[in-house]
Amino acid sequence: MPSPSSSSSWVLPLSSCDSPRLDFFLRVLADGEVLLIEAGRNERVSDVLERIRNKKKKKIPGFEFEELRLLYRGRQIRTDQLLCDCNIEKNTLVFLLVGPSPNPSWPAVDSLLDTTCRVYQGLDVDNGDISEKLNLFFHNIPWYEEKLAFEYLQLLSASSLPTALAMLYSSSREDFARDSIHKFLSKCRDLPSTSHPYILPIILELCSLLKKVRPEKKLYMACWNVFASMSDCVSICGCGEGMKSFITKAVVSFSMEVAILLQNTTVVENMTHAELFDELLASVGKVLEDESLLGSHHLSALESVCALSSCFYPSRKEELIGVLSSSKTSLCSLIIRFAEKGTDHQWLNEYKELTNFEARRHLAMLMVPNVNIFNKEIIRVHRDNLLEESFEQISGASFESLHHGISVEFIDEQGVGDGVTREWIQLACNEIFFSKEVKEEEEEEEEVEEEEEVDRPFHVPCSDFTRRFSPNPGFMEWDKFEFAGRLMGLALMHNMQVNVLLDRAFFLHLAGMVIGLEDIKETEPTLHKFLKELLEGDGFDAADLRFEIDIQKGKEFSLEQLCEDGSLMKVTKENAGKYVHLYLQHRFVQSISKQTSFFAKGLSDMLLGCAVHTSFFQVLSLEDFDLIFGGDRIGIRVEDWKKHTIYGGGDYGYQATDKEILWFWEVVDGMSNKKQMNLLKFWTSTTYLPHGGIRALPKKLKIMRIEDQKYPTSSTCMYMLKLPAYETFDMMKFYLEIVTEDKICTGFGMQ
Repeated sequence: MPSPSSSSSWVLPLSSCDSPRLDFFLRVLADGEVLLIEAGRNERVSDVLERIRNKKKKKIPGFEFEELRLLYRGRQIRTDQLLCDCNIEKNTLVFLLVGPSPNPSWPAVDSLLDTTCRVYQGLDVDNGDISEKLNLFFHNIPWYEEKLAFEYLQLLSASSLPTALAMLYSSSREDFARDSIHKFLSKCRDLPSTSHPYILPIILELCSLLKKVRPEKKLYMACWNVFASMSDCVSICGCGEGMKSFITKAVVSFSMEVAILLQNTTVVENMTHAELFDELLASVGKVLEDESLLGSHHLSALESVCALSSCFYPSRKEELIGVLSSSKTSLCSLIIRFAEKGTDHQWLNEYKELTNFEARRHLAMLMVPNVNIFNKEIIRVHRDNLLEESFEQISGASFESLHHGISVEFIDEQGVGDGVTREWIQLACNEIFFSKEVKEEEEEEEEVEEEEEVDRPFHVPCSDFTRRFSPNPGFMEWDKFEFAGRLMGLALMHNMQVNVLLDRAFFLHLAGMVIGLEDIKETEPTLHKFLKELLEGDGFDAADLRFEIDIQKGKEFSLEQLCEDGSLMKVTKENAGKYVHLYLQHRFVQSISKQTSFFAKGLSDMLLGCAVHTSFFQVLSLEDFDLIFGGDRIGIRVEDWKKHTIYGGGDYGYQATDKEILWFWEVVDGMSNKKQMNLLKFWTSTTYLPHGGIRALPKKLKIMRIEDQKYPTSSTCMYMLKLPAYETFDMMKFYLEIVTEDKICTGFGMQ
């Protein structure tokens, strides 16, 4: 990165000018310096280049012999043109290419531009082509040499890619363009902060072009927000004065637009930065006062204020948090109503503590595809070979096809529809997660036939918490972990609660967060107690501990060193903190890193667009995850069940006041909680209720009359119970008791 210039070296002054002024910024691709060019509109390009040559040759020997070319929006400007004929806008960025030949990176840029133009022309281009070329371009950045990496990025800045993307966004392929722009912005944001000065100009140009094309669209503000969030290079990287001026002017302009979005009419251009931020804070507080007046543009504006706070006013972040804390209800309403799929909302993770479960769940589910009623992936399995056949078909399917959802059929059975799919998801989760011991506990006090213990990908670290799973370090079939990740993603898509909870350390690992000692207290109480005693200074006389750990690999255990020469390093009071940290990382991260990476890959396959598993887990807390996958923990409330049930009416229905319905609810009210859940499972194929109980089910339950049958039947995909009109209360109770037996409520044998 070039060192900062002095306050005067970055200005190329104009001694005199008879024509109107046209000042612009110039980035020198050779060294990254930014100059403020003071020019006249009627000045020739050749004269401007000569002034640049005279200035730069004083600093760079031999510069006067170099070939100089100006690039603006991807095209080379002819030297015999007047500036007024070049369509250069005031205060925009022009690039100076030094040398006779283009950089070898141009083919990658040209390929990207060519694909974009082909889409604009209506030619047949696969939706993944631009995404693939963006991935390739950013993957090939030569980070091994800083100078080459920056030249590579500068050529992207000098290209006409912003124009091409904006042009595409104005075409009939708006959705295609939106996805491509979001992908581009995401890739830019992932670059190291030292590269931000080289990529910010192209983002700013894209902002200005999007404003001209679709000023009312949220993508324009999203682009601005990425610009603001990356502008930390002003303080972090020590960029030159020209770049500082360029960014500062852009940020002031941005702040003014945000204030307007927040209905602030008191801001003026000559305000200081501090005064501008005061106005923004006051506007945020005022907007959040009235929940009924909130709109989608307010969410974009809030993101902008948060980005400005992080990059330019970090010392005032607590003030912003205070404003948001006083309006938590409105903040959560704003998120639930206006946060949409296809938009990156990771900025809200920083304010996660100010949101409620509903808002966080909404943000997580935005990363999950919606089930499509058409084009679902068909899964056909035998019930008695469910795991192996399911594994083969789910693992062999493309993630694109799974994004449509799945439709499951059990071979040699009649049941079809969403109810069968829900049952399959639960059975598959039981097979991949639940050990024999857990299943026995679920049976409570009932007798269970002795089974041969099967090694499974996941295990329960502590017998007192039999629902908290962690990868089994002894299980080496990596693709089974990927299958488990896809299965959890399918459960999310189909809104299934499968009663699978994660160990806290495993959850934090997936979220990319550091694991601390208190994070293992619940599921590893003995280990927690031992390590805590070490930190508190107890037990050193009795324990001759070294910096070593026993790790399971497959069926074998091996002694591994926690650090170099760990076998020779004794644990003391002075280094106990280091020992505990290394022990936790080795035991809960490194020892299961491969299992975790395959599980994460499977889950990421089921997420949309640029989302990765860390984004999903960072939105949630462990308690949120429990509610999403574990569901309601209170149990069934019969009164809620009644209110969430409707009756067919007419010739094939009942009325709420019919004696059969009154008997039905009397029987249900007298059932045990397990029998009630079995009846609900028979009725809907729902094994575990979502958070909020029966009222949170996606649709109403229905009871219909059925003739000439002894037993109740159900259409689980329609949440419909077909209930015979029994002659007596005892008869109804007898048959309802039968269908709530464990072996009956599973599957579709009763139908």
